[in-house]
Amino acid sequence: MKATKVLQIVFALDFAAGAHSTQRRKGGAHEPYVNHLTEVARLVGNP
Repeated sequence: MKATKVLQIVFALDFAAGAHSTQRRKGGAHEPYVNHLTEVARLVGNP
């Protein structure tokens, strides 16, 4: 993967983390919502 693509992904993740910084997932852990976004992106990118 080219460095520019990696940087695009990093910037997108940083943007998502800021946009969802006050959101928490349901359940006992109440983990940050951005963790879910990151996991979905990992699953989609690694079939």
